[in-house]
Amino acid sequence: MEDYYCHKCSVELGHLNSGSSEHINFTGTTYQLDKFLKHTLPPLQNGLISVFNDPCYCAYSSYTVNALASGSTQFDQYHRKNVIWYASKDVGITFEDTIPRFPTDVVKVVLSHNENLIHAFPVDSSSIITRTCNKCGINILTGGTIL
Repeated sequence: MEDYYCHKCSVELGHLNSGSSEHINFTGTTYQLDKFLKHTLPPLQNGLISVFNDPCYCAYSSYTVNALASGSTQFDQYHRKNVIWYASKDVGITFEDTIPRFPTDVVKVVLSHNENLIHAFPVDSSSIITRTCNKCGINILTGGTIL
């Protein structure tokens, strides 16, 4: 079962602390650097891969911090915390088998509980689902697939 919380309730419940993310090095580990390169360079491998439009670290960092500062949280069936932020603008593109398929306008941050694994990627809003915050009951945007 998955749980969802709006940004306000996420902060109140201690699921998000946006101030602590401003000083994280999002390429500080080999794992994070691999994810940064995967989501900022044109794909060389088959499958579904989403890539940010702007490949610079500054943009990547900004998208990640903005998602943590404004997004809603999703706890998946494995109790992993994901943060979803609707950027309301084109932030990247999804490739299928190295062929561009559709634009992305959502930023998803995964593994935000671990400073050494946290990373972000763009998601297509057509995969967004409206859910209800488990605490206050308001509608929030959630969803997207992990690419």
